[in-house]
Amino acid sequence: TTKQIVGATKKIAEGVKEIEGLKLVGRPDVCVVAFAGEEGSGINCYAVADCMQQQHGWDLATCQNPPCVHIALTLPNSRNADKFIENLQEAVKTVKEDKTGKFNSTAGVYGMAASL
Repeated sequence: TTKQIVGATKKIAEGVKEIEGLKLVGRPDVCVVAFAGEEGSGINCYAVADCMQQQHGWDLATCQNPPCVHIALTLPNSRNADKFIENLQEAVKTVKEDKTGKFNSTAGVYGMAASL
């Protein structure tokens, strides 16, 4: 139901606020939660999106201006809000610790597109 989707949106938004180095982008009022790395945090939101996809199977949409990623909540994925938050916490930790650039494929594409 709509109530479940909006509830999951709010839950994920609160989860994002609790993760050190992340910030919300825009207002998560209904069914979309967008986030990015806080300035100076060293967290690349595109790398987090790549990690979420590769390690946890979440496909996040990417945005360029401002640079951020977002999840659009639907009834099926809204049932997994707690799992999303848990996976996001793990992905941020993994990206912070990654020295190899393993999760920078999307970041590279967006970096090149922004310079054109």
